[in-house]
Amino acid sequence: MTLAIMLSSLASLGVTSAIIYNVNKNEDREQALKDSVAISLRFLIGMPFVIVIVYFLLGRYAHNQVFKGIADAVILSSCVQCVISLFHGFVTDALHALMDFRTRNNAFVLPYLVQVGVLFSVWITHRGMSVGHIISSVQIMYLQNWAILLAAAYSFFVLRKKHKIVYHWQLPQGWKRDYLHYGLKSCLAKLAQNLNNRLDALLINTLLNSTLTGLYAIATSLAELLLFVPSSIAAVLQPKIAGASEEEKRRLPGLMLGTACTLTFGGILLAFIFMPWFIPWYYGKHNAEAVPPALWLLPGMLGYAIAQVLMALMAGLGKPQVSAHATMSGLVATVILDFMLIPRFHIVGAAVASSIAYWVSALTVLYLYRLHTKEPLSTLLASSVREPREWLKGKIKARKVSIASSNIGQ
Repeated sequence: MTLAIMLSSLASLGVTSAIIYNVNKNEDREQALKDSVAISLRFLIGMPFVIVIVYFLLGRYAHNQVFKGIADAVILSSCVQCVISLFHGFVTDALHALMDFRTRNNAFVLPYLVQVGVLFSVWITHRGMSVGHIISSVQIMYLQNWAILLAAAYSFFVLRKKHKIVYHWQLPQGWKRDYLHYGLKSCLAKLAQNLNNRLDALLINTLLNSTLTGLYAIATSLAELLLFVPSSIAAVLQPKIAGASEEEKRRLPGLMLGTACTLTFGGILLAFIFMPWFIPWYYGKHNAEAVPPALWLLPGMLGYAIAQVLMALMAGLGKPQVSAHATMSGLVATVILDFMLIPRFHIVGAAVASSIAYWVSALTVLYLYRLHTKEPLSTLLASSVREPREWLKGKIKARKVSIASSNIGQ
């Protein structure tokens, strides 16, 4: 499944990110949508063949390294999942470009709801037997494929019926510059980010053992729950800033960054208080060793939040290379620090390395933001404090006016 997700992300060549940018940047939105449909159709027709060839070559020449001990049926299902995930990625990012976040979120949640519903039904009908004794791993992958396909079909239906998307085949002039070049820069950033997020776990498994890898997985899964807020803000910010007025471009960076940092910092404080109690209670006392790395990961979550928001901002301003540079700097820091700290400090060393690497990415993107916008970082900092406060005051005032108006009406 991990291979399928990574390959489908790479197979898009970052074009989906370019679609989000171009649809919201261009004044002629209808034409931009037609151009995006033409680009998407070409990719969705050609890339599945490339994916099949890649799986064939991996199976033939690198089977022991990539697919060792994996049944052929699972490999085939993984290939199918990669193709379906590519289609799912294009249609959900089209919804992202149209800022239909409700449907987009439904499309991401739907596969999990389908799987949980089916597995729960199987568990109930077999009188509480373990699901692992009833359904094989191959059948679970088949279920995942059907669930993802259902979500993709749902997204496609909404695009056709609600947003009136029509088929268009003619490629726009300058498509290589506007879509492919932009997309490749975004693709490099995605690849570096995926490696940065998962490299430490791979190195722990290689340098130490699978038991410590499991403990570290618990720590990262809990710490990364804090990234929900900045990731959501970043998803909204990229299309919003691409089509924003000059006044909004001055206001939005501070509002979004300040909100993300405030909420993430609040989450970090709560996690520091409750995580030492929650992990032994939920995962068992034998997994209490996951607490120290989880706590060491928390400071890095604030750096990650800063990087996420500013990378989305720069991508919306037509500078996707900023994301690539920031994530690559973090990846280099991860590699160097992991090899320095994991052998000596084990999973705590990996957590410290990740936290530092996230801050390296954050500092890199702050420097590049200053370089491209010519705006002092002190201005961004002041705006990050002022804009969320002004926004909150405006909401409270509007609420009071609404209540007063309703009272007068009564």
